[in-house]
Amino acid sequence: MKGKIVFEEHFATSETLENTRSFAGDSGKWEEFERQILDLDDERLELMDKNGIEFAILSNNAPGVQAILKTDEAILAARKANDILAQAVNKYPNRYAGFAALPMQDPDAASEELTRCVKEMGLTVWKDELDGYQGPLAGMYTGIIRSATEYILTFPCDGPFVSEVFFERMLIADNSFEIRSAHDGQRIQPVYSLLRKGLKDSLKSFIDSGQRKIDKWYNKCD
Repeated sequence: MKGKIVFEEHFATSETLENTRSFAGDSGKWEEFERQILDLDDERLELMDKNGIEFAILSNNAPGVQAILKTDEAILAARKANDILAQAVNKYPNRYAGFAALPMQDPDAASEELTRCVKEMGLTVWKDELDGYQGPLAGMYTGIIRSATEYILTFPCDGPFVSEVFFERMLIADNSFEIRSAHDGQRIQPVYSLLRKGLKDSLKSFIDSGQRKIDKWYNKCD
């Protein structure tokens, strides 16, 4: 499947790279991971093309700026991350948009940085379509609303080394399904999913009913 849009695609800066070592440091692939998560040019674009990804919405790697305890350092790290992000978005406007990194250690500084990112740097801001923090389903709903394609592909921002097999299995040309989700052999992994855009009304109704469990919504869609 071509023309996919993916969101929260991580990139790192020198200030935030080490925060990811706990996810990837024991995998034996740290050097490869380091190279790829720092890159926003040829290698990343080649991997996107290989996996049928037309457009990526980038964000600084988790926990990123939030893990920096000193407020002044967090403010500078967020600013640097956003400068790097804006440079990539401006260089490849048809391939990238971005989520700003904000130094929430200082709410006033976070507000100022968000304003700078939107007004001075032209970064895209997608707030949840639904008011209040309503969990991962609200993010999925926003993705579906915003998507220009028939499906959206979702996976968690704290799940590094997503295998090519995941993309291959999810993107098998088959239009007979509404939801395709990963399974580890013991249980469903509901955040790793491919969702049809036509599920918008079903998802909105489920969220409005006060429910938040992704797998329960999947079951209602059967």
